[in-house]
This record gives sequence, structure tokens and C-alpha cells, in this order.
Amino acid sequence: TGNSIYQTADRTYTNLFTAHRAILINSTLNNSGNFVITNNFIGGQAPACGGAAMKYLNGLTTIASGTNSYYAMQIAQTTTLGNATSIHGNTIQNIRVDGISSGAGSYIFVGVICTSGDINAGTITGNTIGSATGTGSILINANNSINSAAVAAIDLRGLNSHVQNNTIGSITIGGTSTSAISAQGISLSNTVTASASITGNTIGATTGTGIITVTNSATGGSSYGIYSAGGTLSNNNIGARTAGT
Repeated sequence: TGNSIYQTADRTYTNLFTAHRAILINSTLNNSGNFVITNNFIGGQAPACGGAAMKYLNGLTTIASGTNSYYAMQIAQTTTLGNATSIHGNTIQNIRVDGISSGAGSYIFVGVICTSGDINAGTITGNTIGSATGTGSILINANNSINSAAVAAIDLRGLNSHVQNNTIGSITIGGTSTSAISAQGISLSNTVTASASITGNTIGATTGTGIITVTNSATGGSSYGIYSAGGTLSNNNIGARTAGT
């Protein structure tokens, strides 16, 4: 609670096997869960996401297949019902990542990903990923990759997670890759149950600021406010998004 996670200088990827995580919970032992992640700041070069953008740059000049990616939060815990981790009041912004996809459709950036177990994100106080205003609060570049890539603010794969009242916006995805890029505000896999809920979130914006933009010109790019293979969706505000060709 109350941490600021940032870099005081630019960081440059020099190999193909680097995946950075600001917060990682990897606890799949029996009945693990009920973690609390609240009021943290991830990004920038000073506390509270301040100063210049936190940058993870690509120092490679050849087209490659590897994994240079950034996950602000990753949660993997037991799937026991009732052990949901609480994620509230966190801010993830002022970040630039020049990523390389590890395989077709793999993530080069995720704000919050729950790979197993359940989370309650924003059910008490909403989280902010990017910003409701401005452009490029989070800048993701897919560079020098032979693989298609994906970017998501929140990815859910647990059974009964609840995501409410979060703000996602001012995210720009570009880069030089000729492979397609998929941008997703919130993604739900087919492993979630009908009781999982996505409610009252604001994704993108209704004006020219706060939008989610894919500027990469690769054929087949896509942009989804919510990409859902399950769960219950209600009262979400999905604003402007733009996609490449």
C-alpha cells in the first residue's frame, strides 16, 4: 500500500528475454489469496508517477522473435472461491515501453493481469490505467518483431473476478512492426464464469483526449473497449478508440 514504483533513468532492453513486472504475486499454494494492493503509483521517474516517463527502450536493431514486455501487476494465486485479491486506488501512468512480442498475439504491455485466482479491482475505489484526459499517458511501441502483439489495460482469467469503476484511457500504441497489434481495454478469457462482472468502467473517452489509439500501420490491427468471452457486462462507458489499418 502507498508505494511509488518508478525508474530514475531510461532502461534499454539489450536481449530478447526480458519481462519486467512492477508488482508480482506468484502464490498458487493451497488457499493462498486475499492479498491487498492499494493506492500504489507505477510509472514516471519520480514518486506519484511524476517527472519524465518511465521508459523501457529497445536497443535491438534486428527483426526478432523474443520477449521484451512490461506487466505493471501480475497476480497468480489459488483458485479457491472467496480468496480474491483486492486491487483499489492504484495509478499506472507516465510509461513508455518499446516491446517485442514473444509469440503471435502475446502481450508487450499489460496494466493488471490475473492469470489464476480471482481479483476485485475497483469495487471499493477505482484504479486508473493511463488517464481520462490527454494523449499518450501510456505509450507502447511494437518494434522489430516478426510476431503480432497485444496490449491490454486489464486481463482476467480467473473464475469469479469483479472489475468496477476503473478508468482506462490516454493509451497510444504504435511502433515500426509490420505485424498486427490488438489493443484491449479489458479482456476476459473463456475461463471466467457468468458470475464474473465488468461494471461501471470508463474506457477511452468521448472527446479527443483520453482516447485509446493504435497508430501502427500494420494490416489487421484492432481495438476493443472490452473483449469478452464470458462474464456479465453492465453500465460501462466505452468512448473513442482508433485502430490502425
